[in-house]
Amino acid sequence: MAFTRDAWTTFLLCAVGGALVIIDTLDYPTVKGQGFGQGPAFYPQLLALALIALGVLVLIYGLRRKDSKADAPSGESESSGVVRVRPMLPYTVLVLSIVLVKAMSLLGFFISGFLLIALTVLLIQNSLKPVVIGRGLLFSAGILLLAWLVFTVFIGIELPGSDLFGG
Repeated sequence: MAFTRDAWTTFLLCAVGGALVIIDTLDYPTVKGQGFGQGPAFYPQLLALALIALGVLVLIYGLRRKDSKADAPSGESESSGVVRVRPMLPYTVLVLSIVLVKAMSLLGFFISGFLLIALTVLLIQNSLKPVVIGRGLLFSAGILLLAWLVFTVFIGIELPGSDLFGG
C-alpha cells in the first residue's frame, strides 16, 4: 500500500503549519502563572503539536485506506456520486491562515480569527446560499465565543488586541 496524495498534502500542510507556529513562539517570554508555568508560548505550541499529530493520523489513515475506495475513478465517491475536486483548496486555506495570523497584531485576535474561520468555512462549503453563509458566520462566532470563554474567562490569558482599533 502507498500513501494517497491527499494524505501527503494534508500531512505536509499540518506539519509545516505546526512547525511555523512552534518556531514563531520560541522567543516568547516565560511568565509565571501562564500555560502551567510555561509562559504564553505553551498553548500555541500545544495546539501546533496537536495539528502535527492530526496530520500524522491523516497520513496513517491514507495508508490504511481500503483498496476498493482507492480503485474508484478520480473525483468520484461511492456513496455520493460525483464529487468536484478542488486541489487548490488546501493551499488557499494555508495562505489565508498565514495572512490572517500575521495580520492579528493589526486586526486583533477576534477580527482576524473571525475572518479566518468564516472564510475557511465558506471556501470549504463552496456555496453562497444565504443559509450556508449564515451558518458559517454563526459557527465562526460560536468558535470565537468558546475561545474567549476558555482563554480569557477560565484560564485568564489576555487575547491579542488590535493595533488598528486601539485595543
